[in-house]
Amino acid sequence: MTALVRAELRKLTTTRLWLWMLILGLAMVGGTTSAAIGFAEPGPLGLDTAAGQRTVFAQATATLVVVGILGIIAVTGEFAHQTATPTFLATPRRGRVVVAKLLTYAGTGLGYAAACTVVLLAVALPWLAAKHVDIVLSGTDLARTLGGVGIEVALYAVLGVAVGCLMRNQIAAIVGFVVYIFVVGPILSGVEATSEVAQYLPYQAGNALGRLTSSVDASMLGQAAGGLVLLAWALTFAALGTHVAIRRDIT
Repeated sequence: MTALVRAELRKLTTTRLWLWMLILGLAMVGGTTSAAIGFAEPGPLGLDTAAGQRTVFAQATATLVVVGILGIIAVTGEFAHQTATPTFLATPRRGRVVVAKLLTYAGTGLGYAAACTVVLLAVALPWLAAKHVDIVLSGTDLARTLGGVGIEVALYAVLGVAVGCLMRNQIAAIVGFVVYIFVVGPILSGVEATSEVAQYLPYQAGNALGRLTSSVDASMLGQAAGGLVLLAWALTFAALGTHVAIRRDIT
């Protein structure tokens, strides 16, 4: 397995896609952090509240869409560039190849989250100080937020790989993933009629894990419960994706 993970890391770093995606993720986090501070208003999510500050320090979650897309490309790119056949011939047990991809991109997700957290802190801390906003979060509270974000991003990388296994069409897989993150998930979470159910779906469960409160009216699980729900989704999709990869004709 170690050799397979090393092989996946070599594939990832052979091109500069990982670097451009990292730059995109860093830019997105810088932008969302700036927006979260610049457009914050007094109220339950104000900058002087614990909930508001958790939301600011959870903005590294913006990179989850980047690692998700990277995970999708990791699988669909094998078919697009016709490297799937030699990959599976070199390792006939396809399940091991998929597991190696899942582990590789989960680790990549953690790395991206760490890099984006540095940008987040570099933007947020001086700006909050300039606005004379005291940090009301304890060290433990802040660590839980940043740690939750890291795990959330890693699990979305796993979901990306799994979606890539389920859908060989790269464009369809990426578009579907992005539409869920930016359209379907927020709508289901924000509408009162579906909010109660939406908290058990990946989008809002991820928000709970990362402690990102987009609306005080949206139903949301606790951090631990949200993490377990998102983990369950990631493992379920990973199992389904592995099953499909094993059974599917690669020619």
